[in-house]
Amino acid sequence: KPLFKMIFNSSLLQGGIEEVKTHFEGFDLSDPSLLAPLSANFSAAMGSEPEATLEWAMEIYDIELQSSEIPNLISSWARNDYNAAGKWLGEMESSFTKDRSIEVFSRTVAPVDPEGAAIWSAQISDPVIRKNSLSRAIAQWRQKDRAAANAWLTETGSEVDEP
Repeated sequence: KPLFKMIFNSSLLQGGIEEVKTHFEGFDLSDPSLLAPLSANFSAAMGSEPEATLEWAMEIYDIELQSSEIPNLISSWARNDYNAAGKWLGEMESSFTKDRSIEVFSRTVAPVDPEGAAIWSAQISDPVIRKNSLSRAIAQWRQKDRAAANAWLTETGSEVDEP
């Protein structure tokens, strides 16, 4: 782990995520013992090159890891620049990973933009994830502007779990 971190951080400083990729080209990144320490350092790259980092993560992660790790990386990005993270998220292909990413993104942005979080949550394909995510976003929106949140629910016909 320390060696991976040292190589990762040194490469990131020298030439960005492309340099990191070059250093890890010969490794079998499907091996969990190698992928785990590499993944642990992805958040460092999210500050400087979030798009390139996410694209590389999508390449090397299997479907299971994508659905757990990609949402966390997007959440990290959203805390710094939720507009850019949302733009990238909007371009993702429809998938379970996208649904999970929207759910986590919505939870991240809801304190500052609950209306936006509700709009994002309504785009989730999976009905269970959509309802849970939308319920959280609406609860936060109602704290700021109950009338607007209720009007949006009526207008869109969206369903939420009532507290």
